[in-house]
Amino acid sequence: MEQITGLYDISDIKRFRFRAKLTRVCPGCGADIVHDFEQEALGYPEVGKMIPLHLWCDECDAEYSIRICVKNVVVGIECDDELCSN
Repeated sequence: MEQITGLYDISDIKRFRFRAKLTRVCPGCGADIVHDFEQEALGYPEVGKMIPLHLWCDECDAEYSIRICVKNVVVGIECDDELCSN
Protein backbone atom coordinates (compact mmCIF):
# COMPACT_ATOMS: atom_id res chain seq x y z
CA MET A 1 0.00 0.00 0.00
CA GLU A 2 1.31 3.46 -0.89
CA GLN A 3 1.92 5.80 2.02
CA ILE A 4 1.12 9.48 1.60
CA THR A 5 3.72 11.77 3.13
CA GLY A 6 4.64 15.43 2.90
CA LEU A 7 2.85 18.58 1.92
CA TYR A 8 1.67 19.20 -1.61
CA ASP A 9 0.96 22.40 -3.48
CA ILE A 10 -2.31 22.80 -5.38
CA SER A 11 -0.25 22.95 -8.59
CA ASP A 12 0.40 19.21 -8.03
CA ILE A 13 -3.34 18.53 -8.44
CA LYS A 14 -4.59 17.63 -11.91
CA ARG A 15 -8.26 17.05 -11.09
CA PHE A 16 -10.13 18.24 -8.01
CA ARG A 17 -13.57 16.99 -6.93
CA PHE A 18 -15.42 18.48 -3.99
CA ARG A 19 -18.95 18.63 -2.61
CA ALA A 20 -20.38 21.75 -4.17
CA LYS A 21 -22.86 22.68 -6.87
CA LEU A 22 -22.87 25.85 -8.91
CA THR A 23 -26.27 26.96 -10.26
CA ARG A 24 -26.66 29.60 -12.95
CA VAL A 25 -29.65 30.73 -15.02
CA CYS A 26 -29.29 30.07 -18.75
CA PRO A 27 -29.24 33.44 -20.54
CA GLY A 28 -30.89 31.83 -23.56
CA CYS A 29 -33.96 30.10 -22.09
CA GLY A 30 -33.98 30.89 -18.35
CA ALA A 31 -33.55 27.27 -17.19
CA ASP A 32 -31.30 26.43 -14.27
CA ILE A 33 -27.87 25.10 -15.23
CA VAL A 34 -26.25 23.07 -12.44
CA HIS A 35 -22.57 22.16 -12.38
CA ASP A 36 -21.83 19.45 -9.79
CA PHE A 37 -18.14 19.56 -8.82
CA GLU A 38 -18.44 16.16 -7.13
CA GLN A 39 -19.42 14.57 -10.46
CA GLU A 40 -17.41 16.82 -12.78
CA ALA A 41 -13.88 17.50 -11.57
CA LEU A 42 -12.25 20.90 -11.73
CA GLY A 43 -9.17 20.48 -13.92
CA TYR A 44 -5.79 21.96 -13.00
CA PRO A 45 -7.06 24.39 -10.32
CA GLU A 46 -4.94 27.39 -9.41
CA VAL A 47 -5.65 29.35 -6.25
CA GLY A 48 -6.33 33.03 -6.88
CA LYS A 49 -6.54 32.74 -10.68
CA MET A 50 -9.60 32.84 -12.89
CA ILE A 51 -10.39 29.43 -14.38
CA PRO A 52 -12.73 28.97 -17.35
CA LEU A 53 -15.72 26.73 -16.67
CA HIS A 54 -18.02 25.57 -19.46
CA LEU A 55 -21.70 25.08 -18.65
CA TRP A 56 -24.19 23.21 -20.83
CA CYS A 57 -27.94 23.91 -20.88
CA ASP A 58 -29.92 20.71 -21.44
CA GLU A 59 -33.08 22.69 -22.21
CA CYS A 60 -31.87 24.72 -25.20
CA ASP A 61 -28.63 22.81 -26.05
CA ALA A 62 -26.43 25.85 -25.59
CA GLU A 63 -22.97 26.06 -24.07
CA TYR A 64 -21.85 28.99 -21.96
CA SER A 65 -18.47 29.84 -20.49
CA ILE A 66 -17.97 31.53 -17.17
CA ARG A 67 -14.87 32.11 -15.07
CA ILE A 68 -14.49 31.01 -11.48
CA CYS A 69 -11.77 31.64 -8.92
CA VAL A 70 -10.56 29.10 -6.35
CA LYS A 71 -9.97 31.14 -3.18
CA ASN A 72 -8.73 28.54 -0.72
CA VAL A 73 -8.25 24.77 -0.62
CA VAL A 74 -7.95 22.64 2.50
CA VAL A 75 -7.88 18.88 2.06
CA GLY A 76 -8.38 16.47 4.93
CA ILE A 77 -7.85 12.74 4.70
CA GLU A 78 -9.40 10.13 6.95
CA CYS A 79 -8.09 6.58 7.01
CA ASP A 80 -8.93 3.46 9.00
CA ASP A 81 -5.65 1.73 8.09
CA GLU A 82 -2.98 1.21 10.76
CA LEU A 83 -0.51 3.15 8.56
CA CYS A 84 -2.51 6.32 9.25
CA SER A 85 -2.46 5.96 13.02
CA ASN A 86 1.15 7.17 13.31
